[in-house]
Amino acid sequence: MPGISAASLMVEMTEHSFLDAERASQAVKAIRALGIRVAIDDFDTGFSNLSHLAKLKTDCLKIDKVFIEAIGTDAPTSEVALHIIHMAESLGLTVIGEGIETEAQAQFLLEYGVGYGQGWLYARAVPMAELLRNRA
Repeated sequence: MPGISAASLMVEMTEHSFLDAERASQAVKAIRALGIRVAIDDFDTGFSNLSHLAKLKTDCLKIDKVFIEAIGTDAPTSEVALHIIHMAESLGLTVIGEGIETEAQAQFLLEYGVGYGQGWLYARAVPMAELLRNRA
């Protein structure tokens, strides 16, 4: 797209992509060489392997909606988001909260240094054609 820099783009790779670690590593390296950031999406909901975080040299880690929904509840997973935040920070990864639907969830994430988020609290999903129409 004209006028969009590579630095403003991010490719999200789900954990499933990392089943073939060598191939995934090559893909991440190639994408980052273009100046595009890479995020691990759906972390800790599928084929998690903590070694992926260190080996793949991605830029961001997205906390899955399942863990965002549990924030501030009595659910057994209510503390998982905080642990993911600390782990990502220790690896130098930017953290993104996914599926933020309430002000309380957003506030929790902000309090723990998560500066990026997505979810219906901010905006509903928009088809690409509509997004491009409204760009001007």
